[in-house]
Amino acid sequence: MNAAGHKVLITGGSATLAAAFATRWLAGGGEAVVLAAGAYRGLVEAPPKLVVAPSDTGTDGQVRRWAAQCDLVVHFVVDDGGEDRARTEDVLDANILGTRSVLRVCVETARPVLLAGVDGALHFNRRSTGQVASLVAEEYAAALARRGLHYAIVRCGNVYGPRISSPGGGGVIGHFLACIRDGKPLNVGHGGHAMSPWCFVDDAVDATARVAESLLESDTLLGRTVTVRSGEAVSIAQLAERMARLSGRAPGGPVGGAARCTADRDDTCDAGAIGGAVTGFETHTSLDDGLRQTLAEWGLLSSAEEPAPAAVDRERVAWVRPVFEADDALLADIRETLVSGHVTNNGLHLRDFERQVAAYLGVEDCVAVSSGSTALLLATHALGLAGAKVVLPSFTFIATLNAVVHNGMTPVFCDIEPDTWTLSPTHLSRLLAADPAIRLVIPVNVFGVPPDLRAIRGVLDGTDAVLMLDDAHGLGTEREGCRCGPEPAVRAYSFHATKTLPAVEGGAVVASDPHLLAEVRRLRNHGVASDPLATMPGYNAKMSELHAAVGLRSLRGLAAALARRRQYAERLRRTLIQDCGSTFTVQGIPDSVRSNFQNLGVLCRRRGRADASAVQAALDRRGIETRRYFWPPLHQLPAYSGRFSLPVTDEVGAAILCLPLHSWMDASVLDRLEAALRRVALAPDE
Repeated sequence: MNAAGHKVLITGGSATLAAAFATRWLAGGGEAVVLAAGAYRGLVEAPPKLVVAPSDTGTDGQVRRWAAQCDLVVHFVVDDGGEDRARTEDVLDANILGTRSVLRVCVETARPVLLAGVDGALHFNRRSTGQVASLVAEEYAAALARRGLHYAIVRCGNVYGPRISSPGGGGVIGHFLACIRDGKPLNVGHGGHAMSPWCFVDDAVDATARVAESLLESDTLLGRTVTVRSGEAVSIAQLAERMARLSGRAPGGPVGGAARCTADRDDTCDAGAIGGAVTGFETHTSLDDGLRQTLAEWGLLSSAEEPAPAAVDRERVAWVRPVFEADDALLADIRETLVSGHVTNNGLHLRDFERQVAAYLGVEDCVAVSSGSTALLLATHALGLAGAKVVLPSFTFIATLNAVVHNGMTPVFCDIEPDTWTLSPTHLSRLLAADPAIRLVIPVNVFGVPPDLRAIRGVLDGTDAVLMLDDAHGLGTEREGCRCGPEPAVRAYSFHATKTLPAVEGGAVVASDPHLLAEVRRLRNHGVASDPLATMPGYNAKMSELHAAVGLRSLRGLAAALARRRQYAERLRRTLIQDCGSTFTVQGIPDSVRSNFQNLGVLCRRRGRADASAVQAALDRRGIETRRYFWPPLHQLPAYSGRFSLPVTDEVGAAILCLPLHSWMDASVLDRLEAALRRVALAPDE
């Protein structure tokens, strides 16, 4: 897609296809503004290059203001929602009056417009409201062409597929999905002989996007109409038979013969033909394949129709997948660094990286080191509490424990909260009361959800214990709008390849005490001091110039990466809550927290009991890689077994599973992941 650098205004944003088109345009590197009078069926949280503005398309002022800022207007006709004839007048008014307003603004602002509507050129027993509105919109466009309107038309007939077809959600396919879900026969009733073409959503969106690009680049399609059809028209009765077969359900009653419908205008061109020659578009999804994906999204596809394990294995969805934007500027920086020979020892890239990370976090300074684990190790060392007892959660990665043990300290494991899975202030209070020798408390950010630092600080008041946060999962998370609050005294971050800010490897220490940061800087460079006689043993824990250069590039793209992660995570969490609640429980996120979604953790239960291993195996059979992370809890390791009673940690550890979540995920991967989750929730033993 050649959307990069182009900004489009999408009017009629509550139409079925509007959100899918916006998502595809953004994925191609473009920008979009969506005006939606009704509910916008798109991203949970708009990324930086998308603006969603509630609006009536009949409001000329707002359309004019946004059109002047965009290169192209894409106007969608809003469909009529199936059988709801009571809304006919409202739908016609919104479409016809709104279309007239948009087209007139396009003439005034000299902006090209793409009309995306329902295929109204078919002979049906009764045209739908959307078809009528589409035909009127086309006539308006033809009339305004005499006043200089530049336009093209895309007609999409009977669009269906994942994300837009739902059980009971309207239309024939939505009706049949509901029947299959509820175990009812797929009765077609009267009119089952009517022939209709069906268009898979990805084909419709691809065609619309490519025609939009053509309008921006040439006059080839100016004034032309592209009709998007799969080339495979079937009757309603035949559609019911196919969906029944693919779902393994019984079809409804038989319906008699059918007559194929034809176009009643001669000035249209098929998307496959014109697209192949002009825009490069070809419909590629057969009706059976499209129905398989649609049924699979709701866990309604017959197990006999699912891909064979060997086919799935070739397309496994990885649990984590590092995402680096290796553009020309980054590669040039790396080459220049290698040629210069100045690849380590506090170079320009490292110093710039430290400044920019500190600015992002809103702090005065930070110290970059070779890894997140090293950040924990050096920060703990710099506190000067060797030999002390340290409270930490057992539900964490072993790097937290390593920092304690390798500094000669004694770990005391604390239980966690049952919803957020972070360190429990209540249990911490009991531990401190029982052992006044505790000098350090290290709570952990879990998968992007911070512990309740305010409550923990309250527990520590009146004690000698120091608070340090293992924030390896935390960069990009905000609490009450703050990225790095005044508490605790010191934090340690990770820039590992799998983290939200990847530098391949790296970490950083942030502290309110500049003397502590100075000590960390000394420790990372073998312990060498500015006064050689003041040198004490330390570590070789410097971040290289190459890692710092990668970190700088990742930092520039961090806002966009976080927006995508949040979008993907909210979509998957919604599916888990709404469709899979009997099997999966999502992590609790306090209202004051805006998580970076470092990981997507769930608790897995079957028949009321924790059963992460069986669910993991079921997802693995469907080509979905997962990880039991953090597992096992550290207090279950042989060195500590039987010494701590942590009931909540034991329960969470037995059920924990982390699902795939990356900083860039294709829509088809998300569709497949959702389908697998629904299927496992519906039939976990298959």
